[in-house]
Amino acid sequence: MPLFRLVFVLPRRKVISYYGDSYCRIEAIQDVSTFELSLQFKTSRRSGLLLLAAGMEDYMFLELQNGKLQVRMNMGAGEVTLSSSLGVQLNNLLEHHVSVILQDSKLTMTIDKLFPTYVPVPGADEEELNIDIGVWLGGTGDLDAPFLSNAIPPFRGCMADVKFESHRFDILNSEMKDCHDTKESCSSEFEAGDGEATSFISPDSFISLPTWSGLSGEGRGLEFLMKTTIEDAVLVFHPGRESDFIAVGVVGGFLKGVVDIGKGMQVLDNTQVKLDDDQWHRVRLQVEKTLFEIDVDSQASSLPLDDSESLDLVGNLYLGGIQRKMKDVFHDSGILDRMEEQITSESFIGCFGDIKVNQKDRSLQDALVTKDVHVKCEGEDYDYYDSEATTTAAPVLITYSDSVPNKHHCYPTEGMPEAFRNITTLLEVTPLLVPEGGEAFLDINNLSPTFDLNAVGMRQSQIIFTLKSNPCNGMPKQITSFYQSDLEQGSVLYVSTDSSDQENNVIEHIQFDIHLGLVSKWNNTLLVKILPAPVKISHLNPVEVEAEMELFISQENLQATVNGHMVNPQTVKYVLLKPPTLGSLRLQGSELSEGDTFTEQDIHNHDLTYIVHSAVESVDQFQFRVFVGDEHSPIYTMPITIISDPSADSTVPLLTIENLVVLQGGEDILSKKHLWVQSPSSVDFVYRVIQDPKYGRLIRESPPGQPRFDGGIRVFSNEDLQLDRLIYKHDGSKTDSDDFHFTASDETSVQTDAQSSVNGVFRITIQSKNEHVPVRVVDKSFNVVRNGQRLLTTDVLQFRDDDANFNDTQIIYAHEGILSGQLVSVSNPSQPLFRFTQADLRDKRILFVHHGADRDNFQLQVSDGLHQTTTLMQLHAGEPYLRVENNTMVVMDHGSTKTIDTTLLSADSNMDVRDDGEIAFEVTSPPGDGRIIVSGIEALKFTQEDLKKGVVSYEHNYESLRSKDSFGFTVRSKGYSQEGTFRIKIFKQGYYSEPEVVTNKVLIAYEGEHTVVDQDHLKVEQSDILPSEMVFTIREPARLGHVVMLVNNSDRADAPVLDFIHSFTQDDVDEGRVLYVSASQQGSDVFRIDVTNGFTTVENLEVVVRIVPRLIPLHGHNFTVKEGLGMSITTDILNISHSFYDDANIDFVVEEAPRHGDLRYQDGTLQELTYFTWEEVKLGHVFYMHDSSETTEDSFTLSASAYEIERHSLSVTVGITVKPVNDEPPTLTRNTGLEAGWDHMSPHL
Repeated sequence: MPLFRLVFVLPRRKVISYYGDSYCRIEAIQDVSTFELSLQFKTSRRSGLLLLAAGMEDYMFLELQNGKLQVRMNMGAGEVTLSSSLGVQLNNLLEHHVSVILQDSKLTMTIDKLFPTYVPVPGADEEELNIDIGVWLGGTGDLDAPFLSNAIPPFRGCMADVKFESHRFDILNSEMKDCHDTKESCSSEFEAGDGEATSFISPDSFISLPTWSGLSGEGRGLEFLMKTTIEDAVLVFHPGRESDFIAVGVVGGFLKGVVDIGKGMQVLDNTQVKLDDDQWHRVRLQVEKTLFEIDVDSQASSLPLDDSESLDLVGNLYLGGIQRKMKDVFHDSGILDRMEEQITSESFIGCFGDIKVNQKDRSLQDALVTKDVHVKCEGEDYDYYDSEATTTAAPVLITYSDSVPNKHHCYPTEGMPEAFRNITTLLEVTPLLVPEGGEAFLDINNLSPTFDLNAVGMRQSQIIFTLKSNPCNGMPKQITSFYQSDLEQGSVLYVSTDSSDQENNVIEHIQFDIHLGLVSKWNNTLLVKILPAPVKISHLNPVEVEAEMELFISQENLQATVNGHMVNPQTVKYVLLKPPTLGSLRLQGSELSEGDTFTEQDIHNHDLTYIVHSAVESVDQFQFRVFVGDEHSPIYTMPITIISDPSADSTVPLLTIENLVVLQGGEDILSKKHLWVQSPSSVDFVYRVIQDPKYGRLIRESPPGQPRFDGGIRVFSNEDLQLDRLIYKHDGSKTDSDDFHFTASDETSVQTDAQSSVNGVFRITIQSKNEHVPVRVVDKSFNVVRNGQRLLTTDVLQFRDDDANFNDTQIIYAHEGILSGQLVSVSNPSQPLFRFTQADLRDKRILFVHHGADRDNFQLQVSDGLHQTTTLMQLHAGEPYLRVENNTMVVMDHGSTKTIDTTLLSADSNMDVRDDGEIAFEVTSPPGDGRIIVSGIEALKFTQEDLKKGVVSYEHNYESLRSKDSFGFTVRSKGYSQEGTFRIKIFKQGYYSEPEVVTNKVLIAYEGEHTVVDQDHLKVEQSDILPSEMVFTIREPARLGHVVMLVNNSDRADAPVLDFIHSFTQDDVDEGRVLYVSASQQGSDVFRIDVTNGFTTVENLEVVVRIVPRLIPLHGHNFTVKEGLGMSITTDILNISHSFYDDANIDFVVEEAPRHGDLRYQDGTLQELTYFTWEEVKLGHVFYMHDSSETTEDSFTLSASAYEIERHSLSVTVGITVKPVNDEPPTLTRNTGLEAGWDHMSPHL
């Protein structure tokens, strides 16, 4: 199965959001002696109830308390408590997995599969946990039980995959679940940052925050941005003791406040600024001992208070509404009845932003309970220009989903540039692959425009990508937008911060908009696939060590694997990233520092030790990464718990130490929350610096009224820490950390040994300055009617500055003059403007008056007060026009309602349209399977202002079975009009399933020929989906060939035409119309495709092509044989040189037999062979036999054929050299006789 299938076929997780007063109850009645409980959670709250298994007397709590997990269980023999490991932070908005197991009289809790703790349970083998009432998740609702007296608050955050099993039976799945005020999926509000806007969307909406306590000597302060169209609503309510309370609301569109400090209700009106105009307004509340003041956009109203009384507030601070169940309580006390005499108690509908309580930023992360609120203001980002204060624009919306995003298409309009007319996808998006805990560059291969930049006259700097969502598992470093040129230059880096130690791929969706000159493409999604690290830690067990002792770190504590397997320990290298602070890590006695290494073999040899420098109970840790060859692991943290010697003095001091963050070149107070040492008997500790900071110094603040001495100090006390007198000042160098070593001792102690002193290292994180030049994020040409006028707004020109705490509305624009017109103030058109702010653009206070050339470019200087840049405005003047700018087909669920806003439907004009209400849409052809709703009422008319507000929606008729709908419309403004059709695609539940890849076989192609890609090679199907609707898109073309389409039938008289294609359907494949044409080159090729049913997509499907020789590559080699003997015909003589044919059924045909011998089988059969197989050759069954004739050479000719695949070879002749043998008897060739004289003959003859 391909890798991407492993990701997409994973079952959907069951994730539930709990909002601080939510709960689920399961009436599961069981008696269990053993169990295994597991769940995953994510929260920023320090405390909250995750699960309660309740009986009449027995109980089991799983709860988060002060950032640690705790199990409290009573099975009848008394309460047993088990806490998670020290040093493991669990309220850090990361997803954590917890398992709790009761087995063998032992209760074990494991966090993130790495940090186990356990406690014995006496009597567990004789008792059972009697769950008589049921199981509660997230809260206890109206449950009344004696063991709830010390219960912690309800949970606020996300929980997933809750399982409570006993003997492999899931107790929770056996019963129905009754949930109150929960929602499926993990809400983005839990991760909302300071200053981020919040939408209140229903009559039950509200936010509750902790008690609004007054600052010492400074009273109480509350401020926020608000935006609404509602005339009457409560904004702020806080109850107090007895009759005390304070409330602020909107009455008739104006702000009104009421307060009772014990002498009756007093009323304060502010009628200077109208609030129901759908614009952002800043509201400030100040309650002093003698004054109650409310301020709207710097227009203040105040009311004197009797300083003999004070406002005594208790309970929670409510924003935007009051919790429904608490209204009854407040009515009973009479407070709400009195408030309703002046201010309604109905909830606010609109947006809040930039909330500050007593001058401190507050966000939804600080909320105790919320209901029906959304992160970000629906339909727009918010900015607010305030000459007296600096506000921060809302960060972008964070979304995370396991689903695969739909592929968005653009539909050409008449006003679209010619270069865009023939394309439906402006951008090809390819997933980014990132190793777990690693990083990867985002480049042109991931985000690539599908059109020619030169053809449309665009530069790379005109293509801007704007992030709409922050990555959950990583981040592009320090940016929220970037250019096409940044991708080309490899400047955008994604750094994985995922800490889940996952076993499978993690898929993350990053949403972004892209602005391509005149064309914008909204709501795009980049998939980031975080690949599991091959190197992982299989054993990471926290260690405990007694104070001032040495500990050997063994394989039981620390061990690594590669892809789940053990490897040579000498090749496993650990790199120390952050050394311990309360002790030292040593290798064979030598202390290890940051960047030093040790190996798995060192751990095996017991050469790695940890030595405690402190004499107190505390928690230490060190961070490391493991390398094996070129592969590495994520970053891991080894926690070390330092415990006191049981036999030692119980008065040993306790050390608390937390990291300090300081801005580069700046300074910050080092207080008691960062560093503190105390013993059970004393807090009079003095610290002596034994190693100074390297990149800064410690300073002691002087008493009030005296100049501060900025020289470094080396001695300070707990009193300095408690009174915020100790300061760390950074020297401005480009460093990211600093530290100093210290020893702390009790000056009142008579002891002189180490029991009364503490050694440690205090670490400081240096945060770099934000020094950014403003960047243009909206870059459009400015179109105006010839010799006419038009507002210049942020719809055409907008910059963003990434400096922290900078409000983009304060960006300043300046120019020296424009040849083809002038910029003037809307309020005074006779007065030219040469300097204005981005707030002026946003608030539509800048007007351009045209006179002169139809085309012009003018330069603007842009400044944030420190940095300057320039931008070029392109001016186009011409005839008046009104045209549809956005008309995006919407995809929605069957029977649901979909909001239609300006991202889906909008019009644009070069005329002097001052208000979006002047652009009117009239439905000329109503939808056939639904209806248009405007502000809650069925209507056939609406305006562009309605679209911007998000009050226009399409409501689908549930009884309709059709998958498409549409309505026709005409848009009009100032006598001009244009018609259009808005299309709607209805998504049924069944489409969530993924198309099934039935067949994807290797395609065999012959060099220089075309091969049909048929359903035997490629088939994807899905029930209820026609083959013609299953569309393949080529995302990466073949390298050694082309995919083409046969566009006419081959039985016609004219030759068939082959067209290059980028997409095709399963029907084309089934009908044999898709072909692969290979080049005259052998090798392996591949092309990658996405296949979609129109809703869900299988991505990156790989089709492998094997290009083989057109002819069977048969080779013959000459051989030598002795006269009259034979030779086996082996693969050394006859050879097929390609593996594809080597495995095929090959037949040899003897075209020309040997003249002086014959080919025969080796089994003795004398029949001459005219046919044999390749298999017989490989087995050595065929041989040549010489006929013993007196010849010196012979030969035979043959060819190879593979009839099943219709392939053959060229004829090959094999030459044979015959080596003669001396096997003939001697022959008399001459006999002439012998003559000799008798006289000369020897007598002995």
